[in-house]
Amino acid sequence: MTPVANASLLIRAPAERVFNAFLHTETLTQFWLSRASGPLAPGKSATWEFHVPGAVAETRLQESAPHSRLVLEWEGDETAEVTFDQREDGFTRVEVKSAATGKTDAEAVANAIESTQGYTLVLANLKVLLETGKSGGIVEDKAILIAEKQTAKDLVGISISRPRMYPPPRRASRPTPGPGTSR
Repeated sequence: MTPVANASLLIRAPAERVFNAFLHTETLTQFWLSRASGPLAPGKSATWEFHVPGAVAETRLQESAPHSRLVLEWEGDETAEVTFDQREDGFTRVEVKSAATGKTDAEAVANAIESTQGYTLVLANLKVLLETGKSGGIVEDKAILIAEKQTAKDLVGISISRPRMYPPPRRASRPTPGPGTSR
């Protein structure tokens, strides 16, 4: 059985508005990405740059059903299905599902957990944006933590010496004795 990342959230906005947020570059860069090469359209690709340094993916809109479903595909056959259910109360239930893979079952489960967390933060940031008009900075802040964690992993096993201070720190000087005083 393949583990699946699954995240869902209610957003107080019509399904059309929530759906369109995933397609338009101007909105995507307010809640998920740092940059996108262009808007998504059925069968078309765009380069997505995420907030984590070096995280870039060619993203293709594989399938689309207006205001109800998107299937996004990334390099390496990874896909995410995003569904939008318009509710009678005017809210939209958004759900993201993505099969997780890994070299081992344990790695696949770990990837599903990590992806669930990531999609949950993306949806939360979208919710804040659409309900208040401003990004909550949730995805950006998580990207900072991911980058710090990656940097720490990269430094494991590397000997780091304490840098020398140039110029060397000065010691407090003694007052120079004046005329008629002794040392």
